Amino acid sequence: AWVEVHHSPQDQIAPAVAALSQAMPEGSSQADAEAALRRAGAHCTPAAGSSQTCTFRDVETVDEYMDDVLWKVSLTYSGDKVAGLSVDRSWQRH
Repeated sequence: AWVEVHHSPQDQIAPAVAALSQAMPEGSSQADAEAALRRAGAHCTPAAGSSQTCTFRDVETVDEYMDDVLWKVSLTYSGDKVAGLSVDRSWQRH
């Protein structure tokens, strides 16, 4: 059966984005940012040029449903320093 993928609105994930931005402020080293994400349980692709993507998978239960949640953190770098990040949270209900 096909399962629809939903994306959480940015205002709903703003606290998580703020926490990540605080943990990896602009100017942080690429190594420190990647290490922080890995400690939190993320799986990171090797940095490609000036960007890198790290993902977290989670499962949440809502009433009688189970949601598979995927957090995708995209980092951009200037040299070896964090220049910015964006976060996408998608989920599928089963």
